[in-house]
Amino acid sequence: MMTMTGRVLLVCALCVLWCGAGGGGCSETPQVSQDITPVNDDDSK
Repeated sequence: MMTMTGRVLLVCALCVLWCGAGGGGCSETPQVSQDITPVNDDDSK
């Protein structure tokens, strides 16, 4: 049982690291979308 607990903790630690890296990339995406939006407004006018 100790081995199973160790594996579960290892998987959880890897998930936290993976989600932390993904979160940093996701925060940049809305900024790009905001830059594209004014261009679409200019085309509509």
